[in-house]
Amino acid sequence: LQADREEVKRLRDKAEGELTDGTSEVKDAQAQIAAAKKAAGKAMAMQQEADEERAKALALMKEAKENQQKAEGLKKRGSTNIDQSESLQGQADAIKGREEEEAAAAKTAIHKEIDALEKEAKYLADKANSQTDAADAALKSAQAKLEAANEKAKKASEALKKALAEADEAAKRNDHAHDAIREAIAARDAANRTEQQSEASLHKGEHDLSSGKTSAVKARDAQKRVDEESAKVASLEQQSMEKTAAHRMCNRIEGVRLRAPTETDDFKPMAMHKDVDSEEACVMWCQEHESCAQAVFAKWNKQCRLYPKATSEVLEWNADYTSSVCGDKSQKGLLKELVDDTASQKPSIEDPTSCSWDGEDCSSTKCCNEASCSWDFKTCTGHSCYKNGDSAQCMESAAWNTGVIIGGARQTRKLQPASQSTTKQATSLFCFMVVNWKAEEQAVANYAKDKKLGIFECDAQTILTGWEVPKTPWATWINADAFVKLWQQVHESGLYLQHDWTVKVDADTVFFPNMLRMHLASLNAPQGSRAYIKNVNYKFQLNGALEVFTREAVKWYFDKGGVCAEKVIKAHEKAGEDFFMKTCMDSIGVDNFEDFMLLRDHTCGAECGAPDETCGDGWVAAYHAYRDVDAWSKCHDAARAAQLAAGHKPTDGLADAAGPPETKELPNVDGKDARAAFEVLQQAADLRNRVAPDARAADRAAKDAEQQIATARELIRDSKAGIAGARQNATNAREAEAAAKKAISKASAQEREQQAIAKA
Repeated sequence: LQADREEVKRLRDKAEGELTDGTSEVKDAQAQIAAAKKAAGKAMAMQQEADEERAKALALMKEAKENQQKAEGLKKRGSTNIDQSESLQGQADAIKGREEEEAAAAKTAIHKEIDALEKEAKYLADKANSQTDAADAALKSAQAKLEAANEKAKKASEALKKALAEADEAAKRNDHAHDAIREAIAARDAANRTEQQSEASLHKGEHDLSSGKTSAVKARDAQKRVDEESAKVASLEQQSMEKTAAHRMCNRIEGVRLRAPTETDDFKPMAMHKDVDSEEACVMWCQEHESCAQAVFAKWNKQCRLYPKATSEVLEWNADYTSSVCGDKSQKGLLKELVDDTASQKPSIEDPTSCSWDGEDCSSTKCCNEASCSWDFKTCTGHSCYKNGDSAQCMESAAWNTGVIIGGARQTRKLQPASQSTTKQATSLFCFMVVNWKAEEQAVANYAKDKKLGIFECDAQTILTGWEVPKTPWATWINADAFVKLWQQVHESGLYLQHDWTVKVDADTVFFPNMLRMHLASLNAPQGSRAYIKNVNYKFQLNGALEVFTREAVKWYFDKGGVCAEKVIKAHEKAGEDFFMKTCMDSIGVDNFEDFMLLRDHTCGAECGAPDETCGDGWVAAYHAYRDVDAWSKCHDAARAAQLAAGHKPTDGLADAAGPPETKELPNVDGKDARAAFEVLQQAADLRNRVAPDARAADRAAKDAEQQIATARELIRDSKAGIAGARQNATNAREAEAAAKKAISKASAQEREQQAIAKA
């Protein structure tokens, strides 16, 4: 109990001490409030001098506010101490209750006093703020009045400047208007003179036109007389040609294009119209001329070539051509010899075999086009023809397929060289390159183009624009579908038809057309064969860096290969375009040659005969792959040096390896019919020679008259235009003069008005 009493006493003493401190802090707050009241009073006193001492009032107000804030802080601290006192007092009251009334009374008294002080401080602060706002309003009003006065003075100054400037401008317009009047008068006079000159030219033009028309009538009359004589020449010439044709004959050889035995001869007529746009007309024109021995007609462009000598040497076997040898009927035996010799040169070319695709009935073909390949296309197994009941289908050669196998994969044919006496495929080249101009290969392509190297050394070439395509995980391009579209562009251009071989070259391939020509010549390909060249002993044996096809193989692809896009690409979605072309060509029956020395591709290394990146073989026609200009050019230079060391020049293969053809000149037969035809032809020539001077004179007169009429009409046209222009200029001048006078009047009025404004 004694310990409790001591604890109560200790707590009471502590509470009384804190109460004393709180009371002291309240007194300090009251002192601060009193200071605030004093500052507010001072502010009220100074309000009367707000116009001069506004800055001081604001400073004092700021000080009052700061003091007020300090008072508020002290008040808050006092409140905090009171709260603490109340807490301690509560504990004391719990022990001894009689202390509660005393502490409550003290607390109430303190709160009342604090509230009273707060109300008085707020009243003084509000009053000070109100007086400050009134002072601010008065200052703003004075500033607004000053600004309004300044703006009015500024506008007055600007108005004065504007009035003076407009007065000067009006004076200038007045001067310009006077100048315009003088110019208008001069222009009107010039227009009148131009009109007079144009009228004189018009009269001259009309006179010249009349004279020209008279000359034209005379020229037409003269030309009519010449035409009548020329018609007689044409009639005699026609009679001579008919007589010549009657004792001559021509033997046609369908589907062959003979070599050119000499330079072509037009066998130009004297007066007749030469029409050789059909096969019949071409052959007949040769038959009607004594000196014509050979005619070659191209059906695809309707071109007729005539020669004074004949040959039996064949350039190509092609259904688009017909060749004829012509001579006197007495030379029938000689003509037959030429035809027989020509026919003996035709190579024997087997027709393509037909096989079936998966899902098709293979009962009759007993062979299949499609094959299943490993992921890297190194091995492929052809499908088999399975017979089940009355039908058979091509399917993958696998143990789980049922039925009897009656046929297997298509067997491709490797062509043998042509015999010595038969026609060989010539070596003219159409080359094309596909370039993605957004890829690094574009630099190499531009370099080859600038230096005229690679495909630009072929007989004809073109560049096709490619685009980005995806790659397989093993880094080959999935571009079969893209190249189907690109090959279609080759088809549409038709340029490949004019050359023996079509060559597709990658942009990063170092390619030598002269070496390719030598390789092709050594193959001795039968002319007209449908074939491609297997160029590397690796995978499927066709590397896309250099693809070589005969013209006939490409044409067969465009005729029969449409199904490949659906069948091959669908079966081999990740195949490259070289696998697609090889598979498609095989599937439509195109034959092949092998030349594994044609290409070196270091991207597949020793497996395809290229253990390193050197380009030192003097017999290789192409090297792959060199994707930057420096590497490409170094490879090109090294390969060219190796070729020269081996005795191969860049121009090798350009000349016709067969040399000039053996020709036969069929001598004119001096018989009765030939003499009669010649006599008629001589009459025609004599008459033409007599008519020629008159014809030249009539032609010259007609041209002179035509020129005179054209000049006269141009003069008349120009004169009429000159008159119209002059009259328009005169009208414009009069209008300008009137406008200038009006402008003078207006400018003078404006000048007077602005001067009055400026004076005001």
